[in-house]
Amino acid sequence: MAESNIPIPDPSDKTVMAIEAAVKTLSAVIEAKTSSARYEAALDIDRRMGQLTSELATRFDASLAALNTKIDERSKVPWPAWSAAIAAITVIGTLAYWPISQKQQDLTNQISNLEHVVVPRAEHEEQWHAIDAQFKNLQDRVSLDVTNLQREIDEINKERNARPSTAH
Repeated sequence: MAESNIPIPDPSDKTVMAIEAAVKTLSAVIEAKTSSARYEAALDIDRRMGQLTSELATRFDASLAALNTKIDERSKVPWPAWSAAIAAITVIGTLAYWPISQKQQDLTNQISNLEHVVVPRAEHEEQWHAIDAQFKNLQDRVSLDVTNLQREIDEINKERNARPSTAH
C-alpha cells in the first residue's frame, strides 16, 4: 500500500480539539434545525388536514341538507304507480307461469302413462331367470337324449357285430 503524504494531527493539539468541538456544535445546530423544520412541517400538515377535514364536513353537511330537502319535497309515496307496477308484474307472472304449469301437468300425465306401460326391471329379471332355467333344463334333456341315442347306436352296432354276417 502506498504511504500517504498527509500528516496526521496530534489529538492533544488545541487546534484539533477546537475543530472537533466546532464540528460537534455544528452537528448539534444542524440536528436542532432539522428537527425543528420537521416539527414545523408536521404542524403544517396537521393544520392543513384539519382545514381539509373541516371543509369536507361543511360540504357534506350542505349536501346532506340539500338531499334532505329534496326527500321532504318528494315525501309522497306514488301509490297509483306502485299499484300499476304490482298489477303488471302479477299479470306478467301469471302469463309466464300458466304455460309452465300446463307443461308440468302434461309431463305428469306422460309419466303416469309410462308407469302403466313400462315393465319394472325386477319383473324382467324374474322372466330372464325363468327362461334361463328352462334353457338349462332343455340343455340337460337334449344332453340326456343325445347320450341315450348314442347308447342305442352303440348297442345296435354291438348287435350287428355280434351276428354273423350272411353273405349272399
